[in-house]
Amino acid sequence: MAGRWPLTGRSEEMRHVEAAITTSRLSGIVVCGPAGVGKSRLARETLQRATSGGCEVRWAVGTSSAKAVPLGAFAEWAAPGETDTLGLVRGLVDALTSVPPGRTRVVLGVDDAHLLDDLSAFALHLIVRQGAAKVVMTVRDGEPIPAGVLEVWRAADFEWLDLPPLSREDTFALLSATLGGPIDPVAAQHLWRLTRGNALYLHNIVEQGLCDGLITLENRYWRWSGDPVVPADLVEMIEARVAALPAAVNDVIDALAVAEPIALQALQRIADPAAVEQAD
Repeated sequence: MAGRWPLTGRSEEMRHVEAAITTSRLSGIVVCGPAGVGKSRLARETLQRATSGGCEVRWAVGTSSAKAVPLGAFAEWAAPGETDTLGLVRGLVDALTSVPPGRTRVVLGVDDAHLLDDLSAFALHLIVRQGAAKVVMTVRDGEPIPAGVLEVWRAADFEWLDLPPLSREDTFALLSATLGGPIDPVAAQHLWRLTRGNALYLHNIVEQGLCDGLITLENRYWRWSGDPVVPADLVEMIEARVAALPAAVNDVIDALAVAEPIALQALQRIADPAAVEQAD
């Protein structure tokens, strides 16, 4: 299996992002979607193509731990020893937006921008206001967006792209393109029901299935045998996401885990109806 999954089914979205960073009137684009649908991959692929087109590319990632540190997401470009906050921000902006000889402009990617600290958001706001770089941001659907980050794209002309999970057909096409051959329809349907178009889940489960010999090539078709094994790192990620949910939503998930399938009316009698809607 190839180390990098192809962006099968995302060609239209790729064109959308590329158009946003090549259109002069636009400051960039915000890519929004649930965890695991491929926002980061789409942004990274766009930046890679921008590099091939002569652009200088910079990539930063917002994280929960870095959010507690001023300029945490951009620490790589912050000048050491600088104590004046404004001077630190100015130096950071200059470092992020400097264009080396032979390059045309800077394209800055900011993954999980909803996790930026206030000072990082301020620096990003300055970059956008000055038009010093094109910006590609990803944000996770349903996560609270800090006011400073909201101001970044509200103060300029940004495109917005909602990235949904892969469709059933796109999932089948991705599996065939990744495995290098057609996949048995029963196996494809099984993986679709298991992952519901979440590219990250699909990637992890297929990799584990190949390693365990559950996915094998038989008579020119890739087939699935046995029960799927969810990799430990994927289990940890899912557990972390579930742990971060409100208690009422967790009650809904617990009820479904025990009693699914369950009629909606019955579920709403044993759980908070508002939590049921939020869980959905």
